[in-house]
Amino acid sequence: MRSVAAETNQDGRVELFAVNDAGDIFHRWQLAGGGWSSWNQIEGNLKSIAVARNGEGRLELFGTNSLDQVWRRSQLAPSGSTGWSGWTEFTDGTPLRSVAAEQRTDSPGDSTDGGIEVVGFTRSGEVFHRREQSAGGLWSGWNRLDGNLKPLFSVTDNTMRDVFVEGIHTPNAVVRIIGDVNLDISGLDEQSIAAGVQIIGDRTHNEWGPRLFTRTFPKRLFIVESDNQDRNADGVRFTGIRLDGGRMEQAETEEPDADAISIVSARNVVVEQSAIYGWRGAAVDVRDIHNRIGRSDTATMPLVDGNFLHHNQHQTGDVFGGGHGGGYGVVISRGAYARIEHNTFDYNRHAITGDGREGTGFLASHNLILPNGGWNTDVYHTHQVDMHGREDCGIFGSYNCGLAGEYMEFRGNTVLYKATTAVKLRGTPTVGFDVVGNVFSHPYLYPGITGGATHSGAVEETETGLHPSANKLNWQVSSGLRDNAGDFNGDGAIDDFMATTLGWWFGSNDSGWHYMRNSTVPLSGIARFTDADANGKTDIVRKDGIIHYS
Repeated sequence: MRSVAAETNQDGRVELFAVNDAGDIFHRWQLAGGGWSSWNQIEGNLKSIAVARNGEGRLELFGTNSLDQVWRRSQLAPSGSTGWSGWTEFTDGTPLRSVAAEQRTDSPGDSTDGGIEVVGFTRSGEVFHRREQSAGGLWSGWNRLDGNLKPLFSVTDNTMRDVFVEGIHTPNAVVRIIGDVNLDISGLDEQSIAAGVQIIGDRTHNEWGPRLFTRTFPKRLFIVESDNQDRNADGVRFTGIRLDGGRMEQAETEEPDADAISIVSARNVVVEQSAIYGWRGAAVDVRDIHNRIGRSDTATMPLVDGNFLHHNQHQTGDVFGGGHGGGYGVVISRGAYARIEHNTFDYNRHAITGDGREGTGFLASHNLILPNGGWNTDVYHTHQVDMHGREDCGIFGSYNCGLAGEYMEFRGNTVLYKATTAVKLRGTPTVGFDVVGNVFSHPYLYPGITGGATHSGAVEETETGLHPSANKLNWQVSSGLRDNAGDFNGDGAIDDFMATTLGWWFGSNDSGWHYMRNSTVPLSGIARFTDADANGKTDIVRKDGIIHYS
């Protein structure tokens, strides 16, 4: 059932009302002997329902329909002995998404005691109030109350796709998804998220939250777009969900892209603590066609934080490449910027890429790039962090020269991928590309020839503008990994632990790693893993005596 309401009759018996996903209305009641009647369908179609008992002892039933109209019906006598009235419209011109109702508490000297108070909520969160001036008497009109409330949409089972869709289209809505939900959103495409929407998954059942999946490969599943005129999607947040795009294996060149989340010029957008996988385009696509996101807008530029972005792959050809390829964790284009922090990347063609257009860039810090991915053709791997040039140069020189964005920063990241170059600048940016203070598994900073054999490097540039400094090379995972170290998030599962000399992580390569904290303390500097405060989570005790509590 989508909506349920209950109230006690004057004779003490409970009456129960419910609305199902199709909007059908049902009613059952306690019998005098203590049992219950069967469910009986009531005429009409609603999406929410509320009930209250007035001072005369009669129940009043209220509900909203798909047109945001409010309807009312009443018991004809206390305890329903003579039946119910029909439905009458109660809207009075104010469209309301849902209502709540309650009898006023008795107060000595209050001539209106016994009447019912009804509160209604619009799609934008405005709150309206209507009162029965005396028990069984006349009603006031709808009057707005101060302040706004966020509309709440709860997705509690796998059949509530329409509730989810209504929620994401409602400005400032909170869309909560229960942890064990597997919601089939196949067929949805280019769903424009309204301003301020918060999509929040419950992570108690799965460490990355409930699963939303599609098998129809939408061009862009969710669009978060703001312009300077009539479109506004600022302030949108995705947190604690799994977005399954349906293509875990590598996509072929001729297959069209499919993107999960497309952020278009919107500010204060956050994608966090989620697993986004199986997309043959991009997990997160950020573009700025309306010129609202710039390099100086660090506080308001989109933030991609603490996610597990994996198995997003799309080859450019069978052998030689050169065709269109997708398969990105995060792609930045058309003058956009984004902050990319504390994410785990694995099995992406590029973990992070940019299209090289004027004004384009990113700030990527404290991410973990695992060894897999980079699949470009059947015989060739490509780099993980990429900024295109805008021009073609020489044979096989697609987008390898010319303008290459504005400014990129790659700082404090750990890169375990070494199938080929990790970070590549394919042209000349107007400001530069700083690669600072990272840990690489590569033994060499630049590609070259050693002992007659060619080798890849941690970084590479085709023109100028790349500025590497203070990076650590040849880092070995074995020096920082402790298998089965403890349960760091209290979910009952035993996690691995990794100290990269830049940060601490827990999890595994299979289920994804979770960022814990920045720390230069290596594994050798840790004395033990123990639940020091007895809260069910493993804590970290350093050899210098400092305890870091989970």
